[in-house]
Amino acid sequence: MPGTIDNETGQNAAVKSAKNGPPSVRLTPREIELLEFLLDQKFGSLEALYLRFYQGKGSTSSRYAYHRLSLLQKNGFLIPVRVFTESKYYYLASDLAHAVVQGQRPERKVSPPVTSIDLRTFEHDKRVILARVHREKKGEVRNWLSERRLKQEWTTESGYRLAREYMPDAIFTALAGHRVAFELELAAKTRERLARKVSRFLEVMKSPEGAFSKTLFVACSEPVYQLLLSVTRPYPEFFKVMRYEEIVPQKTMKAGE
Repeated sequence: MPGTIDNETGQNAAVKSAKNGPPSVRLTPREIELLEFLLDQKFGSLEALYLRFYQGKGSTSSRYAYHRLSLLQKNGFLIPVRVFTESKYYYLASDLAHAVVQGQRPERKVSPPVTSIDLRTFEHDKRVILARVHREKKGEVRNWLSERRLKQEWTTESGYRLAREYMPDAIFTALAGHRVAFELELAAKTRERLARKVSRFLEVMKSPEGAFSKTLFVACSEPVYQLLLSVTRPYPEFFKVMRYEEIVPQKTMKAGE
């Protein structure tokens, strides 16, 4: 019974249920997906996980999400961590979570769990996660492949030969069926550096076997937005530039209410 875990030992409940009765905690398919999400994105907040996996129509409270995440934590699937710049907890997937998800996804190598949050990329990663959540929540994208998955699975496939410096933050499938590179720009870069990135992405998009055919740039400040517009203006058929606030509203929930 994959995904059903005994809450005392972390063993697969199918092994123990015959001796000790039915398991007290059962992972739902949605929570298997949640654990896979955390493995791919490295971490997630209550806000992001609530919005993506627990928010029902008209729901404004995260209480049920908090209850379920607490159960997953108590049973060894999640590890809560804090970042010193924020008061709230973030969740990491555990080794146990990885084992369960890998058992459910035998066709691919699931991203391994991280043991801590990298402060050097935290602000960037946090915004990528929320952008993914809101786009998936609205049904605007499918088959989101995180940077972790791309580095693990796509570096030598389908003509995909980008150096790590130019690896997009994700590739998703648009509703029209084509693949789109997602690239979030948090801090201002020089025009030359952005131009090099645009050039490398163009190489992929113009290749018949390229891994994506369009690129979505998301800017986290107005100066970055204007610079991206300028650099990509000659190639409107390949690039789209959006402000971060166009994807992620300023206030999306009242956490913990």
